[in-house]
Amino acid sequence: MKLRTLLLGAVAAGSLAACAQTPKESPVAAAPAAQAIPATPAERERAAIDLLNQGRVEEARPVLDAMLADDPDNAVARRLIVQLDADPKLLITGMAQPYTVGPGETLSMLAGRFLGDPLLFYALAKYNGFAAPAHVQPGHVIQVPRNVRPAVASARPKAGSGPRTAKTAAPEAPAAPKRDAAKAAQLRASGLQQLNSGAPGKAVNLLQQALAADPGNPAIQKDLARAQRINATVAR
Repeated sequence: MKLRTLLLGAVAAGSLAACAQTPKESPVAAAPAAQAIPATPAERERAAIDLLNQGRVEEARPVLDAMLADDPDNAVARRLIVQLDADPKLLITGMAQPYTVGPGETLSMLAGRFLGDPLLFYALAKYNGFAAPAHVQPGHVIQVPRNVRPAVASARPKAGSGPRTAKTAAPEAPAAPKRDAAKAAQLRASGLQQLNSGAPGKAVNLLQQALAADPGNPAIQKDLARAQRINATVAR
């Protein structure tokens, strides 16, 4: 009886030792959370422009897709999304000339001035080999086509439209960008708030959008130049 008891105890001890030596399964890593899409159209527009300015194309794409899903005729989304994958030399035509970027100037400003559409800032950056428009700083010499008629019109053709004939193949000149002083003032206030909070990079992006909404505004140009100087100092 004692022998049987001893044998049973040895078997149990061996089982416990084997369990202790069994490696535990590694926990499965949680999948990264999907990027949150801003709720309102205005927030989505700002987010898309901000992401493209930073060269974060794959994050901007779902935001633009959401804008078009809500409003297939959204002009801003259509003008931006077509620039993501297209050859910029097909979107911007004409004889390019060198231009030195001045203090306070952004690609959005230059696109509005020379191409007639500030939303072509991303295509202009790609045209010059920059992955992010925000990387273009005062003093950089870029190539800017002059007296051009941008080919960017929309991200998708309208139903029932067929191919143009050779006589009508030339793209139509875009309408001059509308000035929105109220939107510019709101964006400028947000930009100055970010600057005062110690976020000059965000301030630069917001002030660039403000200047695109109100081109030539001297107060916004001055604020943008100051934010760019601070941001360049912080980045060193």
